[in-house]
Amino acid sequence: MSCINGKFNPDDDIGPLIDVRVTPAEVIDLATHPVISESALIDTGATSTCISKKVVKSLGLRPTGMRNMGSTTHSSTPVNVYLVDLYIPFETSGHHIQSIQVMEFV
Repeated sequence: MSCINGKFNPDDDIGPLIDVRVTPAEVIDLATHPVISESALIDTGATSTCISKKVVKSLGLRPTGMRNMGSTTHSSTPVNVYLVDLYIPFETSGHHIQSIQVMEFV
């Protein structure tokens, strides 16, 4: 059985974090394209996946469109949407999610 290894500190009020790798969508040769390793929050109540402006800039992503993003902390706001590949490492393997639509976190 696979296991996700992550970090959780109940004193941080953040939630459980896992390590993920992010690349531009449909990258075939990882040697010639950027790969970002970041900590990701597991939010079981989220309806979409978000990435930071730092990740967008580091990967040189171009928006594919815009969508409204709303949360408990702010009203609906139009944000950029991108296509990326996510890789979630497990103990000896991992899970690759190809061409997932993500929103830029504001």
